[in-house]
Amino acid sequence: MPQKTIVTTVTVGVPDEHKSKSEIRNDAGVVVQPAETVLKHVPPGELVTLDGAEADAIVKRFGGEVIEEIADAPAKAKAPAK
Repeated sequence: MPQKTIVTTVTVGVPDEHKSKSEIRNDAGVVVQPAETVLKHVPPGELVTLDGAEADAIVKRFGGEVIEEIADAPAKAKAPAK
C-alpha cells in the first residue's frame, strides 16, 4: 500500500516500531505473550508517514499538507524458467 508523508494541524498517535513487541507463541501455536503496541505522539507541524488512505482522511478532516507520496516498491520480475 502506498504511503504518504504529511504535516498536520493535530497531534497524531502512531505505532512506535522500536518499543512495540510481537506476540510470542509456543511450539503448539498457543499465544504465550500477546502483542503489545506502543504509541508515540507526533505533535502538530512535524512530519509523519502513514498509509495513503489514512493520511488522506486526516488531512481532509483536520487540515494539513501532503509532503511526499511514497509508491509501493515494484515487484521483482521472475527469471524465465529454463
